[in-house]
Amino acid sequence: MISEDPDLSQFYALFKSTGGNSGIPGPPFEERFNRAETLVRYTVFAPINSAFANLNPELIKTLTSPPAYPFLASILKTHLTEGELSSINLTNGGTFTAVEGFKINVSAAESQTGISINGQARLISSIPVQASNGAVFKIDGIVDPYADYFGRDSSSPHPAESNTSMPVCDGDVANQTSMADVLNSTPQVSTFMRWLGAVAPEFVTTLDSIPKAEGDANETVLFAPSNTAFANLPSTAVDKALEPHNQPLTAWLLKNQFVRMSGRANTISMFGLPLATTMAPNGNVSVINNANVEREKVCSCNGCVYVVSKWIDPLFGILGLQK
Repeated sequence: MISEDPDLSQFYALFKSTGGNSGIPGPPFEERFNRAETLVRYTVFAPINSAFANLNPELIKTLTSPPAYPFLASILKTHLTEGELSSINLTNGGTFTAVEGFKINVSAAESQTGISINGQARLISSIPVQASNGAVFKIDGIVDPYADYFGRDSSSPHPAESNTSMPVCDGDVANQTSMADVLNSTPQVSTFMRWLGAVAPEFVTTLDSIPKAEGDANETVLFAPSNTAFANLPSTAVDKALEPHNQPLTAWLLKNQFVRMSGRANTISMFGLPLATTMAPNGNVSVINNANVEREKVCSCNGCVYVVSKWIDPLFGILGLQK
C-alpha cells in the first residue's frame, strides 16, 4: 500500500534502500514486513513527503549508505508497531511499543490541531488506510526515537578547566599518548570504554593508532558520554543494547561521537552526520547537539577527548526538533 501512495514515496524509498541490492545484508524491509505466512499485522506511522522537504539530500545519501544501516533501520522500525491499531486506539491515546523497542506516545492533549506522536509529529487523519497486513496512518513529521531516550541537558554547561593544548608529538604514534590512553585514564568514561570494548573492540584499537595527517587543519575529537549519561538511560537499556542483535546499532551510536571539526560551522561525525556545537569564550566546545560538556578537552597526539553529559542524539536539530 505504501508503495502505491504518491504522498509516501520518500518514506517508501527509505524502505527500498534496506537490503536487497543496496549492499546491506538481508532482505529489504518491504519483504521482511510483508510476509503473509507470518500472519503478523502491523501499524505504520508513515511520514508524508513534506516531512522530508527540509532534509539535505546528502543526509539522505548518508543514511542510506551501508555503514549507517543499523541507524536507519532503528528509525524506520520506530515508525512500526506490531499489531493493528484502530482510530479509537489513537483517539484515546496511550503508549505503544515500536518494533525497534522505543515507546510511541500518542496524545491528543499535546497538540491543539490533532493527535500527536511523541510530541514530534501529528496524524494527518485519525482514519487509517487499510493494508493487507495492517493499517497505515500518515503523519506530518519524522519521529526521532532518540530525542526522549537520550534526553537533552537543560542545565547551563560549566566545564572544568583541563589540558586543552596538543602535546608535542614526534615519531610513531604508537609510542605517544593516544586518545585511547586519555580515555583509559579518565574514570568518568569507564562505562563508555567498557561498552565500546564489548561492541566495537576494533575501534578502541583505532583510537590507539590513528595518526594525524601532516598539514591536516581539521581537529579529531571524541565526545565520550560520562558514566552519569549511561546511568540516566532507561533501566532496560543496558541489557538490550549489549544483546548480539543490537550490538551493531550500539556500536554505530558510540562511534558516531567521533568527529572531525574545522570550526563551529563544520562539525561532522565519522558517519557524515552534521553536529550542532556551541563554543565557549575560550574557543572550546561547551554544548554539542543535546549534550553539555562536563569536562573540557584533553588532547593527545592523535586527537582530543571531551566528556559530555548525554549520549549524542544523531538527529538533534536535523529534523527541526530540539526538545
